[in-house]
Amino acid sequence: MRITALLAILIAATISAPAADWGRVSWGMSREEVTQQYPAAVAQGRSLVASHATEILSIAFEARFDFQDDKLVGIGLRSDNSSPAIAQSSADTFRDLLIGKYGTPAVLKPAGSALEGIWRSDRSLIKFITPTTPTPNVPAFNFYYRSLQDPQFNDV
Repeated sequence: MRITALLAILIAATISAPAADWGRVSWGMSREEVTQQYPAAVAQGRSLVASHATEILSIAFEARFDFQDDKLVGIGLRSDNSSPAIAQSSADTFRDLLIGKYGTPAVLKPAGSALEGIWRSDRSLIKFITPTTPTPNVPAFNFYYRSLQDPQFNDV
C-alpha cells in the first residue's frame, strides 16, 4: 500500500512538473513569465538580456532570451571569459560536456573563423560555436538553444 501511494505521488509530480528546456524556462513562455524567472533581465529590442544568468564550471554567462509573437523560441548564452588560454580550455570542456550529454553532433563544420557543432534533442536545437583561434575580448564560445518550432532553425 505504501509503495503504491509513493509511486502515485512520484508519477503525479512528474506529470505536473514539465521539464524546462533551459534553466528555469521552457519554449513558448511569455516575456512576463521569463521575467518572473529571471527578474534581472532587461529588454533589448525584441529580446530580454540577463547578465550573469548562469554559471557553469565557474564561468559566468549572459543569457539572451529571444521571442517570436511573445513566445520564447530561443536562448543565446555568451561566456564572459576574455582570457584566450582559459577560453580555449573552457571551450574544449564545454564541447566535451555537450558530447557527453547529447552524443556526437549532428553537424560539425567550420563556420568562417569558427567551428560550429549542432545537436538536436526532442524539443530543441543546440548550437555551439567557438573561434578556431582564441582572441582577447572575443567570447570563447557561444551556445544557442532554439525551439524546434522556431522557423529560423528548421534547416538543420
